[in-house]
Amino acid sequence: GLSVEVNLLPKLAYLQRELGLSDETLRERIVRMPAILRYSWEGRYKPRVELCRELGLPAESMVLNYIARNPDDFEALCRRAARR
Repeated sequence: GLSVEVNLLPKLAYLQRELGLSDETLRERIVRMPAILRYSWEGRYKPRVELCRELGLPAESMVLNYIARNPDDFEALCRRAARR
């Protein structure tokens, strides 16, 4: 499931591109929370990035800080943050 070529490299490229992360920031995030790599970019990251953009929220901090939240909790958190 964590094939470097099929899973990890595309996921890292997506995170870096869509969240605007530098190589150093991406490395720091992965070292701090390696579980980031286990989540699906299509099933978890992409919908969350799109929601953050739709609501005008900073995708990097919202997505990476709250990646472990279930989808409903993440959406509720984002909607509350957008109202502030």
